[in-house]
Amino acid sequence: MSKEFFYRFGKLIYKIDYFYAEVAKKSGVKPNLMWILYALNDGESHSQKEISISWDIPITTINTIVKELNDDGYVDLIHIPGKRRDIKTKGIK
Repeated sequence: MSKEFFYRFGKLIYKIDYFYAEVAKKSGVKPNLMWILYALNDGESHSQKEISISWDIPITTINTIVKELNDDGYVDLIHIPGKRRDIKTKGIK
C-alpha cells in the first residue's frame, strides 16, 4: 500500500466523520450520543464494555450517555447475572 493511498483514505475518513458531526450538531444531538444510538439500533442487548470496544468510545462517556438515555426512558438497563459491575443496555424504545 502506498503513502498516497493512506493519505487519501485518511482524508475520506475525516470527511465522513465531519459530515456525521455536522448532522449531529444540526439535529441537536451530541456526536457520541449519535454513535451510541447506532450501536443500540440493532435491537440486541449490549454491555457498555462491548459498545466501548466496538465503537472505540471511552466507557465513562458511554456510561454517562446511557444513564441519560435510561433516565429519559429510551433504554432499559439490565444487570448481567454473575457480574457485579457490568450492565447490559436493552435497545431503544
